[in-house]
Amino acid sequence: MVHFGPAGWLYKDWEGVVYPAPKPKGFDPLAYIARYFSTVEINSTYYGSPLPATADKWVERVKPFPDFRFTAKLWKRFTHERKTAWTRAEVKEACVPMDRLLRAGKLGALLMQFPWSFRRTDENREWLDDLSRTFRRFPLVLEVRHESWNTPEFYAELAERGIGFVNIDQPLFKKSIKPSATVTSPVGYIRVHGRNTRTGSGRTPASKRATIISTRKKSSSRGPSAQRKSHQILTMLMSSPIITTREKQLPMQRC
Repeated sequence: MVHFGPAGWLYKDWEGVVYPAPKPKGFDPLAYIARYFSTVEINSTYYGSPLPATADKWVERVKPFPDFRFTAKLWKRFTHERKTAWTRAEVKEACVPMDRLLRAGKLGALLMQFPWSFRRTDENREWLDDLSRTFRRFPLVLEVRHESWNTPEFYAELAERGIGFVNIDQPLFKKSIKPSATVTSPVGYIRVHGRNTRTGSGRTPASKRATIISTRKKSSSRGPSAQRKSHQILTMLMSSPIITTREKQLPMQRC
């Protein structure tokens, strides 16, 4: 089954474009998006782990849509703040809300997203190895952006561990990894960053990015009207103008 959806659902520039204006009483943007898309990538989990109650509310808000799946970015403490080892408390903090989504059958993937500066060095490979073992109970997918990771041996390692490789469409600066169609697990994952040359990073704002995940399940039962609406929303988003060492050995902790 192929799930397609936006990266996040709370953006100011969606007002009157994606969402109705004025909004009707009791309007729920997440439930609205779930009517037309079967996945949403949660961006806020990158900045910090949500409260377990927040994860429960997300599940409740998409309850009418049995084929809907969330994907969530792993907290940046584990992917971008690598000068010191993570703690057992931080692992627990990250795991608890993801467990809520997983037990509810709503977690399509947990995204380990690393920056371009994360290159294929022995130190970084060790960090990634520890990280993937720590969170192995979840359906993991990995995004790396530097072309040094683009080797058959690396893809074979991901396949052996059942970790999905995130194929990204991104601006090709310096030694950026190129768009691909690599599959290393039952979960295929594509992130459409965009190629916005008007920004310093070349990346499209999050409100105009999309996520595609593919799983080995039956196709969606959503009708043609919902499919037409999702295509309409996607078209509006994409056509809208765009302005704009680790110091010690990691403790082996598992969720």
